[in-house]
Amino acid sequence: MAAVLRENDFDVEIIDCLPIHLGWNSLKRLLATKNFDVLCVGDETASANESIKLIKFVKSIKPDVVTITGGYFFPYMKEYSLNNWNIDYLIRGEGEETLLELIKYIDGKSKKKLNQINGLIYKNKTIKINKERKHLDLDKLPLPAYDLLPMQLYGNKSKNHKDFSAIEHGRGCLGGCDFCSINSLYSYQGRSTYRTKSALRSFEETEILVKKYKRKTLNWVDGTFNLDPKWSKEYFSLLEENNLQVQHTAWMRSDCIVRDEKLGILKKMIDNGLVQSIIGMERLWDSENRKMNACGKQYEISKQAFKILKKYKRVYTIATLIYGVPDDNKKDLRAIKKFIYKNVVDFQFIL
Repeated sequence: MAAVLRENDFDVEIIDCLPIHLGWNSLKRLLATKNFDVLCVGDETASANESIKLIKFVKSIKPDVVTITGGYFFPYMKEYSLNNWNIDYLIRGEGEETLLELIKYIDGKSKKKLNQINGLIYKNKTIKINKERKHLDLDKLPLPAYDLLPMQLYGNKSKNHKDFSAIEHGRGCLGGCDFCSINSLYSYQGRSTYRTKSALRSFEETEILVKKYKRKTLNWVDGTFNLDPKWSKEYFSLLEENNLQVQHTAWMRSDCIVRDEKLGILKKMIDNGLVQSIIGMERLWDSENRKMNACGKQYEISKQAFKILKKYKRVYTIATLIYGVPDDNKKDLRAIKKFIYKNVVDFQFIL
C-alpha cells in the first residue's frame, strides 16, 4: 500500500515500532513532532486495541488528522468500530486501490464521490457500506516499499529465522473454514477465492530481498503457501537455476504436502530452502473439523504429511490445534496432551 501511494506522488512513512524498540511514550513524542494528514492502521483482533489506543492519542493532539483502518478486525466489526472510536474510514478486503482512491479524494484530486469508492465503509449519520472491490492482479502491484522499513533489524539476533523478511505470493484460500479470518478478508461475493503472483514476479522480489537487503530467511505470510503446485514447481526451479540460496518458512496444507511429495515438488522445495512447515490441523477429530467447514483437515492425512516431512531432516514441523470451543472438556484436553507426546511433530501451537 505504501508503494502504491508513493508511486502516485504521495509522501509516505511507515513506523514499525517493534524492531526499533519504540515504546508508547517514545512513539507519542515522535508523532507530536511530525506533520501528517492521514494515519493508517490495520490489525488482527488480538492487537486491535493497540491501534485504537494510537487513534485516540493522535486525535487528541491532531484532531484534523484523518484516521483510516483496515486489516482483519475493523471492517468486520464496522458498527462497533465506527460507533465507539474516532475512526473516519474503514477499508475492507485488499487495501491498495481503495486506499489510493480514498487518499486522492481526501486530497481533492479525485473525480469520484465517496460513495463510488469500492471497498470503503464510513459513517455519514448512518453507516455506509460501498460495493466490494474486485480482486487485484497481484503482478500489477509495484514492488513493496522495503526501503521504508528497517530491513537490517528483522531477525538480526534470531537463531532459527536469521535475517528474515515477510513476503507473500498468494492471497486467499479455497478452504472456507468458518473460523478463518483469511477466508473472510479475501472472499468475493460470498465465495472463497485464491490467486497468486507469477513465479517470476515472486522470484524477482526474492532476488531483491536476498541480494539488496541481505535476507537469509523468507517468512511466507500466505495462508495456503503450497496450494498451487504449478507456482511451487516454477518458483523453486527458478531458485535452483539461479543458485539463489535462502531459507523458507510457510503455512502449508497437509493434503497438498501429500500431493507434492508424489509429484516430486516437495523435494524440490526442500532442496531449495524450505526449513519450516506449519500445518493447521485445528481439531484432532474429523467430525469436529467438518462442523467448522475445515477443508483438508483430515487427521490421517495430516499424520501422513508429517510422516513425509520427517524424512527430510532439515524441516522443522509445527502443528496448530484449536482448543476452547464451547463443547470442549477435560477429555478433549487430555487427547491433545496425548497427541503432543506422540512426537508426531516437532512443536505445537495450542490456540
